[in-house]
Amino acid sequence: MNDDAAIRDAIIRAEAMGIIIFTSASNSGVNESRAFPASMDRVLGVYAADGHGNPGEMNPNPLSHRDDISTLGVAIPSPLAEDELLADGTSFSTSIATAITANILSLVEACFGESEEDEALRLRASGSDGMRLLFLKAAVPRVGYDYIYPHRVAKDRSTIDGVRD
Repeated sequence: MNDDAAIRDAIIRAEAMGIIIFTSASNSGVNESRAFPASMDRVLGVYAADGHGNPGEMNPNPLSHRDDISTLGVAIPSPLAEDELLADGTSFSTSIATAITANILSLVEACFGESEEDEALRLRASGSDGMRLLFLKAAVPRVGYDYIYPHRVAKDRSTIDGVRD
């Protein structure tokens, strides 16, 4: 089994256990397409954007037939340098997308009751497909990408209500 097959198998098993898989889209710019495993349908590949939603130069081109989720990943302050160091990359945006997911899941947990229907909605939101739908509901179209930023998720109740759709 080569590395791609082993990673693919691990992702399939993780998804079956209800784990949402995020990975960076790529940092090779438009010279290469979305990297593996971000190219898998089961994975949420994340692109980088600046604080205004403008795509980072390291992003591959968005895909016309897929979700192209982007979030903050350009000019991220790094605590590793004595002087101010700003870092860029889809690995930063992937970490931030994961944090946004935790926030969304906390809001879902707080907003729904104890009924069987609400429990089913919570379960739906905590899977890859449900989170993808919630992200797309919260996204702002920006230069071919689906830009998500934390403030919009927190203040826009329709994101959470989107679980019911």
